[in-house]
Parts: sequence; C-alpha cells; structure tokens
Amino acid sequence: MAKLSFNGAKLKMDNTVLPGLQNIPDLGGTPNKIDVTCLDDDVTKSIPGIQELGDMAFTFFNDNSEGSAEKVLFQAYNTDKLKVHDFELALSNGVKYTFSGQIALVQKGGGINTAATFDLNVYLTTEITRAAE
Repeated sequence: MAKLSFNGAKLKMDNTVLPGLQNIPDLGGTPNKIDVTCLDDDVTKSIPGIQELGDMAFTFFNDNSEGSAEKVLFQAYNTDKLKVHDFELALSNGVKYTFSGQIALVQKGGGINTAATFDLNVYLTTEITRAAE
C-alpha cells in the first residue's frame, strides 16, 4: 500500500502558486440525510440528500514579501471581495483537486513562540473535482 504525505502539496489560485501553505482542510463532506421512515417500519430509514461541502480554510505563514501568498491573496481580496476564483490543489502523488469559490481572509491570533499565520477561507461555488495525473 502506498503511503502519502502532504509534503510538497501546492495550492494555486487563478494559476498562481500560493507559497507558504501550512495546512489543508478536509475536502468533501457527508450528504444530508432525508428521513423516509414510514409508520409501519421497525427502524428509521433514510436516503442521501444534498451533499454539504462546507467552507475550506487553508492556513499560510505570514510573509509580506513580493509574490508571497499573503501579498497575492490580500490584494485579490481587497480588489474584488465577490470575485469567484479557480483553485487547484496538487498533491505529491499526482492527484489534483479543482474547485472554484469566493475568498475571505482571517489573520490568526498568536502568542509567544508562535508563527504568524492567516487563513484563506474558500466559500465553494462549484463541486470539488478529483483527478489523477
């Protein structure tokens, strides 16, 4: 069985690599349950409903240098908060996930001996598509 590490994973927004990626959220979600239990059933029954993908929060290190994720993301957010962006998450084994969504940015709190980080929150406007290279 092949093992996979997230080391080497790359996130692109609108074909621009976002350096400094620290954490990747869960991709996907469980469908809502629709109750189809009848009065003559002995147990509850359900069928899958609409899948809730949720919002995704990618964590990045703060780095205000030119070309950094911080510069690219904050500039994009300040230019047009409602724009839908295209994303590609490429894992080291060749698997790629693509999706689109609007963004919001959150500066994370910190303290002694903590690196400054921020979250890129993606509010999905499409499904997440998985493809192997």
